[in-house]
Amino acid sequence: MLPELGNLALLLSLLLAAALGVLPLLGAQRGIEPWMRLARPLAHGQLLLIGISYALLTWAFIDHDLSVAYVARNSHVDLPAMYQISGVWGGHEGSLLLWVLILAIWTAAVARFSRSLPLPVVSRVLAVMGLVSVGFLSFTAFTSNPFERLLPAASTGQDLNPLLQDPGLIFHPPLLYTGYVGFAVAFAFAVAALLDGRVDAQWVRWSRPWTNVAWGFLTLGIGLGSYWAYYELGWGGWWFWDPVENASFMPWLVGAALLHSQATAEKRGSFHGWTLLLAIAAFSLSLLGTFLVRSGVLTSVHAFASDPERGLYILGFLVAVVGGSLALYATRAPRNLQAQPFAASSRETLLLANNLLLTAATAMVLLGTLFPLLVDALKLGQISVGPPYFGLMFTLLMTPLVLLLPFGPLARWGREDAGALGRLLAPWFALAFIALVLVALTWPAGTLKTAAGIGGGLWVLAGTGVFLWRRLRVQRQRLTAEMVGMLLAHAGIGVFVIGVLVLESTMVERDVAARAGHALRGARVHLRLRGRGGRARPQLRRRRGHRAPVPRGPRGGGAEAREALLQCRPAGDDRGQLRCRTVPRRLRRPRRPPRCRKRGMGLAALRETLHPLDLVRRPDDGHRRLRGGLRPPLPQTGEGRGGGPALMGRWLPLLLFAALAALLGVGVVMNAGKTQTEIQSPLIGRPAPDFALPDFRDPDTTVTRADLLGRPYLLNIWASWCASCRIEHPVIAELARSGRVMVVGYNYKDDPADAARWLAQFGDPFHRIIADVEGRAAIDWGIYGAPETFLVDATGIVRWKHVGPVTPEVVQRELLPRLSALEAGP
Repeated sequence: MLPELGNLALLLSLLLAAALGVLPLLGAQRGIEPWMRLARPLAHGQLLLIGISYALLTWAFIDHDLSVAYVARNSHVDLPAMYQISGVWGGHEGSLLLWVLILAIWTAAVARFSRSLPLPVVSRVLAVMGLVSVGFLSFTAFTSNPFERLLPAASTGQDLNPLLQDPGLIFHPPLLYTGYVGFAVAFAFAVAALLDGRVDAQWVRWSRPWTNVAWGFLTLGIGLGSYWAYYELGWGGWWFWDPVENASFMPWLVGAALLHSQATAEKRGSFHGWTLLLAIAAFSLSLLGTFLVRSGVLTSVHAFASDPERGLYILGFLVAVVGGSLALYATRAPRNLQAQPFAASSRETLLLANNLLLTAATAMVLLGTLFPLLVDALKLGQISVGPPYFGLMFTLLMTPLVLLLPFGPLARWGREDAGALGRLLAPWFALAFIALVLVALTWPAGTLKTAAGIGGGLWVLAGTGVFLWRRLRVQRQRLTAEMVGMLLAHAGIGVFVIGVLVLESTMVERDVAARAGHALRGARVHLRLRGRGGRARPQLRRRRGHRAPVPRGPRGGGAEAREALLQCRPAGDDRGQLRCRTVPRRLRRPRRPPRCRKRGMGLAALRETLHPLDLVRRPDDGHRRLRGGLRPPLPQTGEGRGGGPALMGRWLPLLLFAALAALLGVGVVMNAGKTQTEIQSPLIGRPAPDFALPDFRDPDTTVTRADLLGRPYLLNIWASWCASCRIEHPVIAELARSGRVMVVGYNYKDDPADAARWLAQFGDPFHRIIADVEGRAAIDWGIYGAPETFLVDATGIVRWKHVGPVTPEVVQRELLPRLSALEAGP
């Protein structure tokens, strides 16, 4: 009964969202005040109903109501309580409900904290957010309903994906979604300004605090997500350039550009048209991320769903929201706004360069993410765009941004003496350059990238310090909350640059299999395992003769290596296997990203928690405060460079989006004829990934891709913790007995002792078993969990993939025809 009540509350919230999107908007356009006054009650009512729906779904998880299909697929009777609650958003349907809940919270917050705004403005803003809610609530209720019943009910549940059984699930999605959805507020203010026909500094002033908070949440979400992937998937580095990671990074880049553009538009009356476009683009890229995660157009380890039908709905919604707003921009954007003029050497020019570089970086990431889809659509083959492209292009685009960053806060609005500014910063640039040279010459493990990272980071930190010293000691003025936020953000960037480039240039990672008594020799260190079996203790010998022990930590833990140039952790519990990598001496936690990188992200996020305070509590300088009323419009003096866009410029974004929507539509249509398993694996028709993993039965033996060539084989991913693996095991055993295909087991993220007991209990049908205790090679295979099964032909080409238990029906319908085709030959 409770799930039905949750579904009813969801449908009622859809009706309220529809009323919110229509009545206040019509009231504002026609001047009907009673209709406009409905906006706030409808926003609060929508939040109440969605909150009830979400609470009832959460209770279904806590109460183990396995008659709800979504609960049965993403929970288990033995699942810890913390993952029962966070498991609500561990799948496609529940994550959508979380999305609409956060959107309703943002909508209610705007209704609550905008009482000083004119009623027509609030009505339009809330109506736009209501229309966005209609789209997501319709998608949730009619294509992704989390309250659908499963009859008969499951007995124990299929369990939450093991990769998601981590504290990262508790924090990462809610923070990321809060940032994603928060850009809807700036989007709504921009659309409301276009509908009203008043594009001036006021709409920027109203929307700016919301943009800062949203960007801060998105920063925290991306940072925690990077940390989670770092220790859970073992990717290393600071970013993997996965398609869905890129989908979150693009709105972050545009959001950063929007923050600076809004500051210019508010204080100088410039860049109004450009600020409108950025506000639309930030939320549009958030919607694009939703499409990429849930449509199956691109494959990612982060993907929630791969259903082309759902993809078509999201694409239609994307076209309606983004296409409609860009069409509104093209027809109603200001053409000849007057703004205060500025010289080439001014803060406005530097902020314009900031915007152009961040926008170019966004375009670069978008191109690299979607280029494989474009090539596939044009029938030019299949390619992949990886870290080499993204790393090189992003470095090229961000280098001038890092070099110019210290000048921005120090430059004056309108006009600045470039010579005086250069003389002020020249000594600090010289010191940063000297540090760069010293690191390049004296750090044995460093490279030019290491030196550039330290030099660039120190340059940014020095520029930030100069601004602070000049403000407090020379000008003897206090720091506003906005300035404190800016200082924290820029200091965070400096720390982040050092952490990223030092890590990328000094980390070397190698997978090796060793046992007690074995020694591994490197260029600068020697590693020897002393002891027996699982009690083997690793010891490091540096070239100078200093011996530094490396503590043995539990699997999944973060052992601390004192003075370690080589960090090691066990790859198994009782077989003496270690995974080691060389790192900078100052990075002391082998399974965590550098502290300086995390602190950089934290400082940048903290900036956005302080900045809105300054916008709300500015000292009274002749204007009324934001919460107490509206400031008068900025004076419009003279023709400036921040006027409205030209005719072609106003239509160009819409034309570019039309091309992008056509490409995404082709991708969805191309996937519509494929099976679910084909959508989920880009490896179909490609060589199986290379790997070198220990043999489960003989850990001293390494199994490689070449060892399995010569005859077709079925690679079955299984684990002792996998309940569904028990269901499919008799089918796998029967396939092995038939002799038609060699069955190879892939023991995934499992305890070797538990896996051995599992095989003793249920039988061992495998020709060989590969042990991937840490799950590192699974990333190359695109493995999300267990069970999964691959069919690889005699030449090593992947021909088929199945996600979930292999049933007799799957064998008859999908596997046997493919085996027959392989036996028949080309």
